[in-house]
Amino acid sequence: MHVFHIRGFSSWMMLLGGVVLALALLLALPASFMMVLWNATIFESFKVGPQIDIFQGLMLWGIVAILMKLLLQPEIKFEIQRVKMPQSQPGAGQDASAMRDQQESSETSTEAPVASPEESHSKSR
Repeated sequence: MHVFHIRGFSSWMMLLGGVVLALALLLALPASFMMVLWNATIFESFKVGPQIDIFQGLMLWGIVAILMKLLLQPEIKFEIQRVKMPQSQPGAGQDASAMRDQQESSETSTEAPVASPEESHSKSR
Protein backbone atom coordinates (compact mmCIF):
# COMPACT_ATOMS: atom_id res chain seq x y z
CA MET A 1 0.00 0.00 0.00
CA HIS A 2 1.38 3.38 -0.96
CA VAL A 3 1.05 6.15 1.62
CA PHE A 4 1.31 9.83 0.74
CA HIS A 5 2.98 12.04 3.30
CA ILE A 6 1.98 15.68 3.63
CA ARG A 7 5.16 17.63 4.31
CA GLY A 8 5.43 21.31 3.71
CA PHE A 9 3.55 23.91 1.75
CA SER A 10 3.86 22.22 -1.64
CA SER A 11 2.20 19.04 -0.34
CA TRP A 12 -0.72 21.05 1.02
CA MET A 13 -1.06 22.83 -2.33
CA MET A 14 -1.08 19.49 -4.18
CA LEU A 15 -3.75 18.19 -1.80
CA LEU A 16 -5.83 21.33 -2.32
CA GLY A 17 -5.40 21.01 -6.09
CA GLY A 18 -6.52 17.38 -5.95
CA VAL A 19 -9.63 18.29 -3.96
CA VAL A 20 -10.50 21.12 -6.36
CA LEU A 21 -9.97 18.81 -9.36
CA ALA A 22 -12.15 16.10 -7.79
CA LEU A 23 -14.93 18.63 -7.13
CA ALA A 24 -14.65 19.91 -10.68
CA LEU A 25 -14.90 16.42 -12.12
CA LEU A 26 -17.75 15.32 -9.87
CA LEU A 27 -19.81 18.52 -9.85
CA ALA A 28 -18.90 21.08 -12.50
CA LEU A 29 -18.45 18.73 -15.44
CA PRO A 30 -21.83 16.96 -15.07
CA ALA A 31 -23.49 20.29 -14.27
CA SER A 32 -22.19 21.89 -17.45
CA PHE A 33 -23.19 18.78 -19.42
CA MET A 34 -26.74 18.98 -18.05
CA MET A 35 -26.86 22.72 -18.75
CA VAL A 36 -25.77 22.23 -22.38
CA LEU A 37 -28.13 19.27 -22.81
CA TRP A 38 -31.10 21.25 -21.42
CA ASN A 39 -30.34 24.38 -23.43
CA ALA A 40 -29.80 22.41 -26.66
CA THR A 41 -32.93 20.25 -26.39
CA ILE A 42 -35.54 22.08 -24.34
CA PHE A 43 -34.64 25.73 -24.95
CA GLU A 44 -33.46 25.70 -28.58
CA SER A 45 -35.10 22.64 -30.17
CA PHE A 46 -38.53 22.47 -28.52
CA LYS A 47 -38.69 26.12 -27.38
CA VAL A 48 -40.82 25.15 -24.38
CA GLY A 49 -38.53 25.92 -21.43
CA PRO A 50 -36.22 28.62 -20.13
CA GLN A 51 -32.49 28.79 -20.68
CA ILE A 52 -30.56 27.63 -17.58
CA ASP A 53 -27.14 28.54 -16.17
CA ILE A 54 -24.46 26.42 -14.50
CA PHE A 55 -26.06 26.55 -11.01
CA GLN A 56 -29.37 25.34 -12.38
CA GLY A 57 -27.49 22.67 -14.33
CA LEU A 58 -25.94 21.57 -11.02
CA MET A 59 -29.40 21.31 -9.44
CA LEU A 60 -30.66 19.38 -12.48
CA TRP A 61 -27.68 17.01 -12.21
CA GLY A 62 -28.48 16.50 -8.50
CA ILE A 63 -32.08 15.64 -9.32
CA VAL A 64 -31.02 13.18 -12.02
CA ALA A 65 -28.39 11.58 -9.74
CA ILE A 66 -30.91 11.14 -6.88
CA LEU A 67 -33.53 9.68 -9.23
CA MET A 68 -30.99 7.25 -10.70
CA LYS A 69 -30.03 6.13 -7.19
CA LEU A 70 -33.66 5.63 -6.17
CA LEU A 71 -34.56 3.75 -9.36
CA LEU A 72 -31.49 1.52 -9.63
CA GLN A 73 -30.78 0.82 -5.93
CA PRO A 74 -33.66 1.98 -3.74
CA GLU A 75 -32.30 0.47 -0.52
CA ILE A 76 -30.05 2.57 1.68
CA LYS A 77 -27.96 0.57 4.12
CA PHE A 78 -26.07 1.80 7.14
CA GLU A 79 -23.72 -0.81 8.51
CA ILE A 80 -22.44 -0.33 12.03
CA GLN A 81 -19.68 -2.64 13.07
CA ARG A 82 -19.72 -3.74 16.69
CA VAL A 83 -16.38 -3.85 18.42
CA LYS A 84 -15.88 -6.97 20.50
CA MET A 85 -13.97 -6.58 23.73
CA PRO A 86 -11.29 -9.20 24.38
CA GLN A 87 -12.31 -11.69 27.05
CA SER A 88 -8.96 -11.37 28.85
CA GLN A 89 -9.79 -7.90 30.17
CA PRO A 90 -11.43 -7.71 33.60
CA GLY A 91 -15.07 -6.79 33.40
CA ALA A 92 -15.48 -7.92 29.79
CA GLY A 93 -19.08 -8.56 28.96
CA GLN A 94 -20.43 -6.41 31.79
CA ASP A 95 -22.48 -3.38 31.13
CA ALA A 96 -21.13 0.10 31.84
CA SER A 97 -23.11 0.69 35.04
CA ALA A 98 -21.93 -2.58 36.61
CA MET A 99 -18.33 -1.74 35.73
CA ARG A 100 -18.68 1.76 37.19
CA ASP A 101 -20.20 0.36 40.42
CA GLN A 102 -17.37 -2.15 40.70
CA GLN A 103 -14.75 0.56 40.21
CA GLU A 104 -16.39 2.86 42.78
CA SER A 105 -16.58 0.12 45.39
CA SER A 106 -12.93 -0.85 44.85
CA GLU A 107 -11.82 2.79 45.13
CA THR A 108 -13.68 3.41 48.39
CA SER A 109 -12.51 0.19 50.05
CA THR A 110 -8.80 0.61 49.31
CA GLU A 111 -8.44 4.33 50.01
CA ALA A 112 -6.14 5.26 52.88
CA PRO A 113 -6.63 8.55 54.73
CA VAL A 114 -4.47 11.21 53.14
CA ALA A 115 -3.33 14.26 55.06
CA SER A 116 -3.82 17.67 53.50
CA PRO A 117 -0.68 19.55 52.41
CA GLU A 118 -0.96 21.96 55.37
CA GLU A 119 -1.12 19.10 57.87
CA SER A 120 1.85 17.27 56.36
CA HIS A 121 3.86 20.52 56.26
CA SER A 122 3.11 21.34 59.93
CA LYS A 123 4.06 17.77 61.00
CA SER A 124 7.44 17.96 59.25
CA ARG A 125 8.47 21.01 61.33
